[in-house]
Amino acid sequence: MLKEFNIACFCINHTDIILLEFLLSVIEKTTDTQWKLTSGILGDIAIFNTDELEGIEHYEKAINGLSPPICITYSSKPISADKQLHLNKPLRSSDFIVLINRILDENSDLGKEVTDKRPRASNTIINDDKNNQSHPKTLKKNYNVKRTSLEYLYNILSENKASNSSPIKVTFQNINIYIDFKYNQYISNHHLSDLIEVIKTDVNLLDISNISNNEISKLKERIKPSPLSELIWYSTLMGSNGYLNKDINEQTLLHLNRWPNFKTLIHLPRHVTLAAFMTKNTCTLEEISKQTLIPLDDIISFVNANKAMGYLEIGINQNQSTFIGIKKDIHERNLFSKLYNKLLSAIKY
Repeated sequence: MLKEFNIACFCINHTDIILLEFLLSVIEKTTDTQWKLTSGILGDIAIFNTDELEGIEHYEKAINGLSPPICITYSSKPISADKQLHLNKPLRSSDFIVLINRILDENSDLGKEVTDKRPRASNTIINDDKNNQSHPKTLKKNYNVKRTSLEYLYNILSENKASNSSPIKVTFQNINIYIDFKYNQYISNHHLSDLIEVIKTDVNLLDISNISNNEISKLKERIKPSPLSELIWYSTLMGSNGYLNKDINEQTLLHLNRWPNFKTLIHLPRHVTLAAFMTKNTCTLEEISKQTLIPLDDIISFVNANKAMGYLEIGINQNQSTFIGIKKDIHERNLFSKLYNKLLSAIKY
């Protein structure tokens, strides 16, 4: 059985609500729990912004009520969590998760049991052509469960991205990434290729906190910001691990509606081949693999990255697949490339 919990928020700002939703989704994926956020209605747990007078009034009313919920204060004034349940501002993911785990450990009767209706991960078998062994037989689905930490975080927060959204700091071990959603930028002392540890890590291991606009401005004076799109592209490309975006299956027709900017986006030669094919054709994943002779896992990573960037058009009717015969051109380019490499090797020796 699944246990459901309600958390009521009093005087909590929009940006913190978004971060809370993300953190609760992380907890859901690692426990048999389900969480709902409400505003102004007491639940199993209640969080009160006691920096505001209205928040203090709600807090005092709740703790003096007949059936008080578990009350958490949230303020910029540091308070020892041993004395009362408290979260310091700015909201930090590690503090919140530790506090929730403590509450669940100390209150086994909290929440209510509900039927688990969450979708289960499943694999779909694709009929493989005996003459083409270039791609695996199993198409992994439910990519949203396995998606990379940064791409997942970006999608959660970008759904409610407003001009006044606070920047965030993402920390893993000694690596910091600062994300400014207002200007679609990120800042880091590390090169994009060095962020692979953060990209592939479990979201539970990330420490995520809000920072002020003033802090992000000062960082930009010292470190040149980079387009957030480059981080999203790279994190999705490198972190898909063969898991497909939840909106796509083996029957989905795929087409690129624009050419990725390979001048700035990290890529391999096979990605250029895929872009050339997919901008001119509309077909399924298996058809793309058969026509280009590129392994299915590589195609899935490329498709996921373009989906995250908004470059992908999605259809549903496999019978409408269209080809314009560029398979021969691709094979000719591959052959030319092999001959060129052999010639280059001969010149070197």
